[in-house]
Amino acid sequence: MSSPRSRLGSLLLLALAVACRSNAPLQRLPGEVDYVGSSTVAVFLRQAEPVYGAIRFHIDTTPESLGGERLIREGAARFAGSAREIDPSTLQAGVDSALIGRDAIAVILNASNPLTDLSRDDLASIFAGRVRNWNEIGGPDLAIQPFIVGEESATREVFRQAVLGDEAYGDCETIVPDRAILDAVASHPGGVGQISLSLLAGAPGVHPIAIDGELPESANFDYPITRPLYLLWRHDPVVEAFVRWVKSDEGQRVVMQSFVGKGVLGSVGPAGRTGQSGTLIVRTQTYEYQERWDEPTYHPHRPYDVLSRDGRFLRRIQNHVGEEDESPTPITLPPGTYLIRTRVRGRTVEFLATVAAGRVTEVDVNDFLGTGSSGRAPFGTW
Repeated sequence: MSSPRSRLGSLLLLALAVACRSNAPLQRLPGEVDYVGSSTVAVFLRQAEPVYGAIRFHIDTTPESLGGERLIREGAARFAGSAREIDPSTLQAGVDSALIGRDAIAVILNASNPLTDLSRDDLASIFAGRVRNWNEIGGPDLAIQPFIVGEESATREVFRQAVLGDEAYGDCETIVPDRAILDAVASHPGGVGQISLSLLAGAPGVHPIAIDGELPESANFDYPITRPLYLLWRHDPVVEAFVRWVKSDEGQRVVMQSFVGKGVLGSVGPAGRTGQSGTLIVRTQTYEYQERWDEPTYHPHRPYDVLSRDGRFLRRIQNHVGEEDESPTPITLPPGTYLIRTRVRGRTVEFLATVAAGRVTEVDVNDFLGTGSSGRAPFGTW
């Protein structure tokens, strides 16, 4: 039977081997690429372009998902994006595809509307036209004005299927392009609309609401209204090198700036959920933050990455909510052992943490380095 010391050495060797494999550089072929299709996928491409560094994208989102898929199926385009499941006829036409992540479709209200949570039944009644005033579902005495995106946008059909099922939209005003929904809802006190979460950041005059108690957040994988994000291409070495990068740890970190990554396990979301999951708290290295010299100094925790034990990237955790938050962020995970990767004093540090159902695993990176005060070992569940 192996000793605790030898088992610890084996775990450290595993972490080192994983780090060497996952950090292997990918070839990046330079070029200029024309893209057509989903405006949601285009958000990712704009974020990826400066990080990847070898491609310049020329982006046309006018046709949205349906048009982009049709153009590449007919041979009129060589690189496209879709925020919906791909029609089998597209793949049969010689088009390659890659699932890169998932997008949450948020429901937004005018900022003056005090409602913060609706059920899917409420939403169905609103968008089918069965309720006309917010006071019928617990809101203010105010006429409801529902807005939906155009037929060419995948958001429209994915939302309908998730909320209305086989039922059709009622008396809703169509807004094109998708982003214009933000201005429409902000301009109507009784407005309600559908929008990709990736287009929502920082929008004035509106606020997203919870659906059945679940907020549309990139860290909340229990949110009920999501859709897949695909890249589509015909043979092109430059595009194929880019797709390989998108699937890598570095590419998935960019995806997860605005979307849910493709390799996420279970619900890596806000703590407090029950059932077959546990809570993980990682006390990473802190840094000093002071907005002005005459204001208090705060010490938020640095970000970290959660990987599977074999080194598959799962999630980037910011580990603070705003620069004035000094508490590490609890997250929920399915039971298992995870590889944690963070930066400490300019170098990458990796260690393993085990999560048990219904329990809290708390890990302090200082304990792992032998500089902590709690006396805990770096591995295990407490």
